[in-house]
Amino acid sequence: MSIEPNREPHNGPAWRVPFSRMPVIERFYEQPEGRYGKGHRGIDFVSTESSVILAPASGTVHFAGVVAEKPAVSVRVDGDIIYTFEPATTDLSVGDTVTEGQPLGRVAVGGHCDGSCVHFGVRVSGEYVNPLRFLAGRPVLLPLQG
Repeated sequence: MSIEPNREPHNGPAWRVPFSRMPVIERFYEQPEGRYGKGHRGIDFVSTESSVILAPASGTVHFAGVVAEKPAVSVRVDGDIIYTFEPATTDLSVGDTVTEGQPLGRVAVGGHCDGSCVHFGVRVSGEYVNPLRFLAGRPVLLPLQG
């Protein structure tokens, strides 16, 4: 398993963590084996159903709905960067502006997390990258390895 590719910080300021408390990472980013290959295209934060998700960066709601039977919300930060949370529900609509730290939605059920975690993915120019590069310098708790 590789968790280091694309770990370098991005060129802007670090994003805030998406919860009011320090999050725990349940599963790390795993570099895909090619564009459509096996991997884990994001990180999973331990959470509970209905936990409030805070916007890690300002932007515009790009998508809010259901994909492959999972509720999701995506925010476009700029012309190149989009972040997504799933499973997550929101009252926001496509085109709504969000500011860093604003409630974005709530953890829902569905997908591999199914209410026990929330998947946080980031795409740059359409390619998935390690979201930790955007949280560089922000505290997160790592799971105990045993």
